[in-house]
Amino acid sequence: MLLGQLRASGHRARCVPPAAKLAELLVDQGRFEEAAAAVDEADEPATLVVRAKLSLAQDDPIGASTLLERACRRLGGDSLLTAPALALLVTAHLQRDDVEMASGVVERLDALARRTGHRRVAGRAALARAQVAAASADTAAARQHLEAALDDLEVVAPGAIETADAHLALGRLLVVDAPDLAAAEARAALAGYERVGATHAVDGTAALLRSLGDRSRVGPKNVGVLTQREQEVLRLVAQGLTNAEIAERLFISVKTAGNHVSNILAKLGLRSRVEAAAYAALHAGDR
Repeated sequence: MLLGQLRASGHRARCVPPAAKLAELLVDQGRFEEAAAAVDEADEPATLVVRAKLSLAQDDPIGASTLLERACRRLGGDSLLTAPALALLVTAHLQRDDVEMASGVVERLDALARRTGHRRVAGRAALARAQVAAASADTAAARQHLEAALDDLEVVAPGAIETADAHLALGRLLVVDAPDLAAAEARAALAGYERVGATHAVDGTAALLRSLGDRSRVGPKNVGVLTQREQEVLRLVAQGLTNAEIAERLFISVKTAGNHVSNILAKLGLRSRVEAAAYAALHAGDR
């Protein structure tokens, strides 16, 4: 239902197909079956990348590698558009314990960063190089590369999931030698994951913080301001129900249902029912 609304509205995440964007959110929330249903066997480059991300989450690095290389070919070789696929390809090779192949992809990312001067690509390349270093048990190099990654990513993509990934990776490296600093990095990662709705990563990061004796947790930013009734209405909006259908479901008047929807949009700073539905999907694990 949500996917239909996104398509009907013409909603776009830049050039990413709505199905791919929705599936990526679902993967980040750990809702793998729903993500698979959203993309099915769609073959656009952006969708191939999301399908690869899903494959990695389900411990299929070989399938992920195949999909990512296909996405790169479809996009005409290494470019700014293929940077996310290349970064994910490093993870796929490392999941197969193939450090040599992963290093080769890092070189491709580095070359792309130098050629384009794009700081987000440079940050991704440094993060990927840190992954390779960590897989090779070179902790000092991994830490150095993660610091370099954050120098770029915190400037050009402070709210991106790869920025949170870099904070978390750095936190894990610092657990033994600098637990207080590790907790600070984990809290930064947690805030980033909460911000983008990556509830699956939130759980893992919160577990790391608990192991460090830190019980802090960044709560959802806006959903707390909704009343219980407004949260019920938001869930029904996400299912595609009209005001009349919501009124019938909740035994309220159509006018009251409309007032609830208007209040929800105002409180969350949203412009339409479609945005409300997308918000509900993004924060499905928060309530």
